[in-house]
Parts: sequence; structure tokens; C-alpha cells
Amino acid sequence: MEFSFKWLKRYAKTDLGHERVAEILTEQGLTVDSIIEKENDVIFDIDITTNRPDAMNYLGLAREIAASGYGEVEYPEVSVEEDNSCKASNYVSVEIEDTRCKRYLARVVKGVKIGPSPDWMVELLESAGIRPINNVVDITNFVLWEMGHPLHAFDYRFIEGKKIVVRSAREGEKFTTLDGVERVLNPSDLLIADAKRGIALAGIMGGENSEIREDTQDVIIESAYFDPATIRKTSKRLALHTDSSYRFERGADIEILKKAADRAAQLMVEYAGGTLCSETIDVYVEKFEPVTVRLHLDRVNKMLGRAIEPNFIKKALKNLGFDLINEGNNYFDYSIPSYRVDVRREIDLIEEIARMYGYNNFDSTLPLIVTPGKTKTGMDKAKAIAAEELLKEGFFEAISYSFCSEKDNLTLNPAIKDMVVISNPLSENMSVMRTTVFASLFYPFSKNVNYGNRDTRLYEIGKTYVKKEELAREENFVSAIAVLGEHNKYWDGTVQKIDFYRLKGIAEVIAERVKGLKVEFENVDWPCFKKGRGAVILLNGKEIGAIGEFSEKVLKHYEVDLPAVGFELSFDRLLDGGLKEFKYKPFSLFPKVARDSAFLIDKTVKFSDIERVIHSLNIPFLVDFGLFDRYEGKGIPEGKVSVALNFVFQAEDRTLNNEEVNELHEKIIKEITGKFGAELR
Repeated sequence: MEFSFKWLKRYAKTDLGHERVAEILTEQGLTVDSIIEKENDVIFDIDITTNRPDAMNYLGLAREIAASGYGEVEYPEVSVEEDNSCKASNYVSVEIEDTRCKRYLARVVKGVKIGPSPDWMVELLESAGIRPINNVVDITNFVLWEMGHPLHAFDYRFIEGKKIVVRSAREGEKFTTLDGVERVLNPSDLLIADAKRGIALAGIMGGENSEIREDTQDVIIESAYFDPATIRKTSKRLALHTDSSYRFERGADIEILKKAADRAAQLMVEYAGGTLCSETIDVYVEKFEPVTVRLHLDRVNKMLGRAIEPNFIKKALKNLGFDLINEGNNYFDYSIPSYRVDVRREIDLIEEIARMYGYNNFDSTLPLIVTPGKTKTGMDKAKAIAAEELLKEGFFEAISYSFCSEKDNLTLNPAIKDMVVISNPLSENMSVMRTTVFASLFYPFSKNVNYGNRDTRLYEIGKTYVKKEELAREENFVSAIAVLGEHNKYWDGTVQKIDFYRLKGIAEVIAERVKGLKVEFENVDWPCFKKGRGAVILLNGKEIGAIGEFSEKVLKHYEVDLPAVGFELSFDRLLDGGLKEFKYKPFSLFPKVARDSAFLIDKTVKFSDIERVIHSLNIPFLVDFGLFDRYEGKGIPEGKVSVALNFVFQAEDRTLNNEEVNELHEKIIKEITGKFGAELR
């Protein structure tokens, strides 16, 4: 927000230079982003946080400067002379139907003459980026920037029934605002209306049908308080943001309404030649009751990490407008002024004390914090295992939005059409919740690949969302995507290759460490994978994930020009029944005995089938076995394949002899040849 230093200096009654004033405001947490020096002035661009609507005006900033001990606030003398020959109540009445308007105040000024504003007023408005229009409209804008409260002026001629009604808009009601745009309203919008139609969109913009014109003579000044959430919702829905809505949606000062209206009336009498009717029409639905906050002095010192003198606290809070209404042993009770809508708790007052003390005056110390230990759940442990295994394989963690486009979901997972739609999306590309983590993980993957990282490996641990009645069904997944093949060569000539089988191994290890069981893979035509290059991951016959090489359609959608593989594992399905608790025991001190066997077997037989048979035998002393070679081609009959297995035997209490190992080995061979019609080579 832009403010003129010349005017700020006048309201703050200070002789400080603009650089020192900028320092003070920044120290107070009202950061001066830039300083623009002009011929006769200096313009401050001040970043005022959304919780400080009280500082979005000249008097509010002047109050901050004065509170620091460098000036005194020059409040304008508001003095109005009323004409008792006309009463406001004879001209207009006010009715509040919707209590989202807590207070509505109106004043009537008769006989104004529309013309240009005085030069000094034009100067202030232009410094804030406001285009001068005419004296009446400019006065309402001037009061906004001076006092911080938005006002609106109606041409009295166009108030049908001489009645103002604050009501909710009707479903589908159409209203044309001052910018000439017809807008379709609904009951969530608050409308200022007369006896027949809407005349202003409450807190945001007036209507074209009641605007101040060149021949306007009689004016109604509106000064009101509207519910911040209502104004914020309407402003966002209609994409209509104004200086008025900017302040109302952050919280206005409900007690300044009369002073602001009187200030505008005073200026209209002086600079537009009007006459102010007696009476103020003031409909106050819910009277303001000041918030009282108890400030414990020991808590102040504990939170700020140093002893703050009670006298400093009293002086600092008094300068900011907080009234000390009671004090006791180790506490002060403060009444919070109506303009400080951001102060409601003790911690808010402590923050004010810290601001006035000066953030730079606090030592950089680490507080002593004792936090209770957190017991890790099975889900926590499973996620940690997955992250550990993927990091060991050179994957980097990505954290992406859970939002994506409908096309993203359908490209990867076309079977799920019932998506969770976001009612107020950030953009079209973030209009629904993802049904697969791939949908959003592919974006950072694509960016890395296209920026030259030809060995990109990313994983994400996150949730997917599928619509289920009123709520979404959420499921926890670990998903990984990697560039397929060899694309980066290192200084020593070595390459790091990743392929389907390496990724499959990672998924197997994660499942085995989490559940203590081996997973199986079954070839299927999965939507996002190439035909014949995808598989579902099964645990005890139940699908827990998928793995494969991504199709050209997917890669083209995400603009990836390299082949890629990926897998997704559901933690919820993997953990069904709980996490496997491993019990460790000392390793055997006796030697292992290994045996190798090669079999000629049908190509249709999966190694997982062989594994299952061997496990079912419960062979004593068999501590490990695995596939170490697979061959087909020359010398192997059509439809057959040669597989070589290694078996490891070991006892815990003695050295095994050849006879007993051979006997156990023969039992395994007999079972494999018998079950699968295999031949021992």
C-alpha cells in the first residue's frame, strides 16, 4: 500500500526524516518495501500484514510512529454544524434484515454542488494511486485513507421508497455495479437495497443505479460494519476486489462509524457547499463490548526469554491505545480498543510488547522445550522403511500438491471417474484431488528430465482421494518414478542403470521389511503402463499396488522424452493386519553349506510358484535360497527355460555333514520335478 511521507509526517507530527520513519515502521512489523522519492514528496510502499487493518490508513500509521516515542498523532477535529430545519429521519429510514451487517449508520447532506476536489485532497488520493472523480466521491475515498473506514455516498433521488434495507441477495438476483458489470448474486451475498431493488453490493462496490452524478444535490452517506467472512467470500467469488472490500474483509472498526460519517459530512459541507441534516440514523444490531485480556507478567518474560520491566509494558501498551483497567499481583487486565481486531488473547498482547521493545533487542537464544516422546505407529514405521530403501537406491523425495487436473487422473487411472472436485480451485490444473500419486509426482519428474537430469529418480509418500458418498476415501501410498535405462555416465566410465527388475526388487524389499512376507507380481494390462510391461503387486492374493513401464500416452501428456518406470504401493493394504514385528537372534557360528541345481522347466512357470512349493516343504536347516540364473535359447527346447537355484543350509548348534544336506537337497529336487514336470540338468 502506498502512502505519502508528507501526509504521514503531518498526521504523526514528527520532524524525523523519511529514512528514519521507514526504519521505525519496519521495526514495528510494518515493512517498508520500497521508497520512491519525488520532487516534493516521498512515497512509501508498505507491506501491511492482513491482521493489521488498523494500520491501513494515515492515522493508524501515525499511531504506530507516536507509540514508538517519535511523534504525536494529529487527529482531525471533527465538528459538524447541523441544520435543524431538516431531519434525516424525514428523508430516509434504515432496516437491517440480515444481521451479517452489525451496524448501519446514515447521514443526509442536502444541496451539494458537484465539482472538482481541492488540490490538497487530490494530492493525497493520487499518492495512493486513486483517480480523483468529484468532490463528494473523493471525500469518501479521502476519509478511507485518513481514518481507515470505507464509506459510500448515494444520490438521494434514486433511493426508491426513501428506505434502505440491508438484506441477503436473492438466488439469481442481478445487480449492476459501478464498473458497469452485471453480476449474478446468491443468498451468500449481502446487498444494500431500497424498497424495490439493490443499490450497493455491501462492503464492496456501489450500484450504477444510485451513483453520484454531475447534477446530484442530496447525498446519503453510508457508514456500516459488515461481517468480514461474508465480504471476503463475495469478493472472491465475484473476483471483485476494491479498497473497501480489502478493509472490510480483514475487520473494520465498528466504533468509528459515526466519526467517519461526520468527517465526510464536515468536508462535504465545506467543499461541496452542502447542508447537514440533524439526526444520525444509527441501527446498531449488536453493541460492541470491549474484549478484556489478562496479561501475566511471568508469562511475558517466559515467552520473550528476558525480563521486561512492568513500567515499560504499561507505557508501551498505553501508547498503542490499550486501556489498563485493573492490575494485581503479577498481572494486568487490559481493555482492547475496537480498532485492534487482531488482539484477542494474551499472546497477542505479548506480541505487541515484543514489537515495541524491538525485535532486534532480543538475544538469539534457543528456548528449553521439553516435548513428550511420540510413539511411532505402524504407518510411521512403514513410511520410514520405504523412504530408507528408496534413498539407498538413489531416489530423491518429492512433495507435490494433492491437486491435479481431471485429465491427469484419467490419463493414469481412467477407471476412476468419480473424483473429488475442488469447489474453489487455484487453477484448472488443480481442479480435482489426485486418484493416484503419479498424477502430481509426474510434474516434478518431468521438470527434472527436461532441465537435463537424465537420471531422475523421485519418490513421494502421500495420499490419494476417491469420492465416497459425502467424504473422500483417503489412502496412503508410496510412489516412485525413475528414468529407464542408462542415461548418465560418471567420470570413471561407470553407469547407474535402473530397470523394471531393479524397481521390482525395491518394492519386494519394502514389502518384506514391513510385512515379513514376499509379494507376487502378476502381469496385467495396467492403464498407465505399456501393453505387456505392467504388473499388479499381490500380497496373499490381494492387490496392494502396481508396477511397470509407462506408456507413450502418459509420457506425452507430461512432456517426458525418456522412457520411465514406476511403482505404487498402498500402505493401508500392506499394513492390513498390522506391522510385522521382527525378532532377532544371534547368527550361527557354524559353517553354511551350499548346493546349486539347474532345472529345465516350462516358461509358463513363475519363480514365485517355485518359491511357494519350497516354503511349503518346511525343510530343516534351509536358511536361504534364490534364483541366480535364467537361460533360454540355443540348446533349450522351445517353450522351455533353464533356471538355476542356489540353496543354503546351516545349523545353529553343529556343522552339517554331506549326507544330511544331500538328503534335504534331494527332497527339494524331487518336489520341484514332480510338481512342475521339470528335469534336473
